[in-house]
Amino acid sequence: MSTRSEGRAPGTISVVRMLVGGVYPPFHDAYEFSPAEGRKWIQSAHLPGGIDPLAMPTIVGRCEPMPTDSWEWLSGRIAESGFCEIAGSPYYLATDLPTWHIEVSGAEFRKRVSSYGGGVAPHADDEPDDELRAFYDAVCIIEEMARRLPWRDVLERHSMRDPGPLDDLASDT
Repeated sequence: MSTRSEGRAPGTISVVRMLVGGVYPPFHDAYEFSPAEGRKWIQSAHLPGGIDPLAMPTIVGRCEPMPTDSWEWLSGRIAESGFCEIAGSPYYLATDLPTWHIEVSGAEFRKRVSSYGGGVAPHADDEPDDELRAFYDAVCIIEEMARRLPWRDVLERHSMRDPGPLDDLASDT
């Protein structure tokens, strides 16, 4: 059981962004939420069309406007998750896991954290440290938000070689 205190964001949250990428097979999932809209990009070799690095199948989704109380639910849960208290880049000691990148920002602050394996549920034997637990909680909150929204999706083809949506999260932590 985690012993961390329930931290609050240092100001009003205006944007939540998450990018997760893996290599076996190659994939990128990206989500961006604001009070006005939600956007997503799901790029995977498991989608129809298979692995083609020049034209990877990509689900592009948009939810606009956000359903009533959705933003309040997301920003409130993120603010209380302890994510904004993370001081480093928590990670699991494992191999072949995806890397998650999350950014939470507002007018007065921006918190950006990357975590190798941080979105993987801890095993019953594991007792993750407080920062890894806070990061995992933030991943779960963002993924739950994505499941709640009524997306309008289209299937497109995007190159994995070109910069993708939210790739800046992976380059500047």
